Amino acid sequence: MDCEQVRLDETRTSHTWMEDAACRHVVDPGIFDDVATEKTAKAVCRTCPVLADCFSYIHGLADFTGIAAGTVWRNGHHPPVPSTPCESGRSGGNCRPSSLISRARR
Repeated sequence: MDCEQVRLDETRTSHTWMEDAACRHVVDPGIFDDVATEKTAKAVCRTCPVLADCFSYIHGLADFTGIAAGTVWRNGHHPPVPSTPCESGRSGGNCRPSSLISRARR
């Protein structure tokens, strides 16, 4: 098991990473509950230093609906991830760092 996997395993049992989340101090946390404010919520996510931790955490929740880790989730599911993020020529939407995509596929 490599160091990155150990870190991800620790994330699942310890939520201290949430203290560093960009959304922690958002004035209106309701922006993450409404698809109408999706662009605003995703803009906050793009600045987040713990995006990978958030994605791993939310990915493990079966009933989460809202916007987290720069992704729209419905009942614990997110839209399919493109095989070549950002390089595919698509902008916005599901374009996420490759590291998140590889973790989601594990």
